[in-house]
Amino acid sequence: MNVDYIPVLSDWSMTETHEFLLHLTVSVFIVFGLYFVLRRTRASIILFVLGTVIIGGCYYPLTVLSGGHLM
Repeated sequence: MNVDYIPVLSDWSMTETHEFLLHLTVSVFIVFGLYFVLRRTRASIILFVLGTVIIGGCYYPLTVLSGGHLM
């Protein structure tokens, strides 16, 4: 759960559990946001998958920014 690249959150001292809960919360918001945007535009499942792949592709650059390990 890399939050080191977020300026405000990098100063907080969080346990692994808190980081995981933050990760789940952000993930749920992203999924619902993506769902409602694509539903409103009546986009196909291909756009949903493409959006998910792009968001997932951000994992590696953000990990590099945080100075963390990839796995």
